[in-house]
Amino acid sequence: MGTRALIKPLDIDGKPICTIYTQFDGYPDGVPLDVAKYLSRRKLVNGIGMGEHFKVVNGMDDLTAQIIAYLKQIATETMRRVEKGEGFTAGTIYVMPPEAKDVDEEYIYYIYPDPEYAELMKKQHELYDKLWKLIDEGKEETEEAEAIRQLLRDLESKFINGKWDIYIKATRPDGKVLFDGTVQEYVRKYSK
Repeated sequence: MGTRALIKPLDIDGKPICTIYTQFDGYPDGVPLDVAKYLSRRKLVNGIGMGEHFKVVNGMDDLTAQIIAYLKQIATETMRRVEKGEGFTAGTIYVMPPEAKDVDEEYIYYIYPDPEYAELMKKQHELYDKLWKLIDEGKEETEEAEAIRQLLRDLESKFINGKWDIYIKATRPDGKVLFDGTVQEYVRKYSK
């Protein structure tokens, strides 16, 4: 029987985007280490610069998609050692609803953004909401609207120049924390 685990990428509010279920090798130095190694070579951004497409993840939704694709690729390469086929292998890695649990998992891994990145993204969303409200009220030419636009330009500058770390928290189903830190720190701790 395999070591089952759940991987839960979290959005900027700390809510799971989805649950990724791995049926095998879910112990800390198995599949989660592969994910951490993959992510440790990338930085979290909001906007992709030229020549950066293979160096970054563009937000937590993109991070989630990359993890799923990466894990399916690994499972397929492993299965091709046993049988021939095209496309991706069936099984092993599943996408489940965000709240999924109680699948006999032995570990749960939460992947979350750098807290500074999350705060900047929340601020950006808040400012856009305020600006759209002013526009809806016909107040798009006011000093208040211009001040919000300037704050958004300032944030955009931070996003253009900023690259943030990705974090991982490893727990047992009972909530016991085994690790909580950057993916780079995770790789250092669990690599043999």
